[in-house]
Amino acid sequence: MKVLFVTPECYPLVKTGGLADVAGALPLALAPLGADVRVLLPAYPGVRGRLRKVRTVATLPGLMGGDGALLEGTTADGLRVWLVHAPHLFERAGGGPYLGPDGHSLAGHGSIDGAVVVDLSGMRAISIDAESRTARVQAGGRSIDLAG
Repeated sequence: MKVLFVTPECYPLVKTGGLADVAGALPLALAPLGADVRVLLPAYPGVRGRLRKVRTVATLPGLMGGDGALLEGTTADGLRVWLVHAPHLFERAGGGPYLGPDGHSLAGHGSIDGAVVVDLSGMRAISIDAESRTARVQAGGRSIDLAG
């Protein structure tokens, strides 16, 4: 039986939650049962470098506004992976599949189906009152804002 997992994330290549754990573990569990399994995911920045023996298996001209390619490789534990290499779609600052360069969710990528993403990135002011040992962080604040 041939099985193709199509997913936006797969551990250990890119992970934001439990979906990545399942997408990375289940194919490996099915392979010993005779399944010919592959995982297909976007070639986000850094993902290609985590695969072994990467090679181009197909070109994808005119892929949603630009040219792309289908790459094939394996993880260290033998998971067979296909990557959709389309820089015009997936090479974005921020790294992950759901974050923009400012570290906030991309518009249209809510955590709940049909959700509205409100951009709070402009509301990141921090005030610290050392005497009362209180920090006030606006709604768009990120943990990195506190560290810097």
